[in-house]
Amino acid sequence: MTASGEYVSTRGGGPGTVSQSSATKVFGIEITPTVGGIILALLGIGLTAYFIANYTLPKREELTRLETEIATAQQDIDNQQQRLAQLGEIRRQVEEAKQLNTQVLSLFADERIVNSTLLLDLEQKAIQASGTKLTKFAPLNTPEASGPVSDGSLGQALNGKIRRQTFEVGIEGGFSQTLNTMRNLERLQALTEVQNLESKVIEPEEAKRSGLSPSTVITTFNLVAYIPLSPQEMAAAQAAAQPTPGATPGAEATPAATPSP
Repeated sequence: MTASGEYVSTRGGGPGTVSQSSATKVFGIEITPTVGGIILALLGIGLTAYFIANYTLPKREELTRLETEIATAQQDIDNQQQRLAQLGEIRRQVEEAKQLNTQVLSLFADERIVNSTLLLDLEQKAIQASGTKLTKFAPLNTPEASGPVSDGSLGQALNGKIRRQTFEVGIEGGFSQTLNTMRNLERLQALTEVQNLESKVIEPEEAKRSGLSPSTVITTFNLVAYIPLSPQEMAAAQAAAQPTPGATPGAEATPAATPSP
């Protein structure tokens, strides 16, 4: 065996060279550092999209739903508070209406005043103060003239709450005296209304027969006093105003026509 001092180099790709690969192959694809970085980046993006789709978006949808429910509940609370405020306002208006109703009814005549002092009040404040003569003062007790008001003539709100008492009044006097008497009716204590006013100047022949002045004016009218009903009278008036069950208002039996022979 011969040994020499020569050094055999394994570099240079010669027959004695040992080759080492610098890249890894997966499924036949050479994975270089650049390709590996791209793959890792794609995996990161995929994982991020997965977590967003499966965790972030459902949580956001749930958050949106909860925010909507909270907003709806708050709106309901606001509506309830508004209704409570309106209820308080309605109660206040009802109380004001009751007070106003009491004040309005207090303006009408008291039954005791009508029965006992209306004639005296008329004599002192209207007749004597103007110089006319009272020739007639009599109650008119027909159903149309006296009784509970239910025809809406004073407004629907007063139906079944007051009644009218009508008196026939006759006076005689000069024109200016008669005019003053009609004006003085406003001074009566009871709330009254003048209806069916008629005036005429007496004829000369009639003036001679009656001994009156030819310029005498004869006046007649109905003096209507309005009186508040008691609670019992209100209940009775409302019950009377209710239609009879099964009855048709205004319906009348029509006789059957007899055929001609």
